[in-house]
Amino acid sequence: MGEEERYKRAKERVEELKGFYEHLTIWSCPPFIDLKEKM
Repeated sequence: MGEEERYKRAKERVEELKGFYEHLTIWSCPPFIDLKEKM
C-alpha cells in the first residue's frame, strides 16, 4: 500500500512539472527552445 501511495505521488509530481515546463515553453525564448531540443 505504501509503495502504491509513493508511486501515485510521484506521478502527480511529474504532471505538475510537465505543466510548469509547458508554461515556460509558451514564452518560446531561445534558451527554452534549446532546452526542449535537449529533452
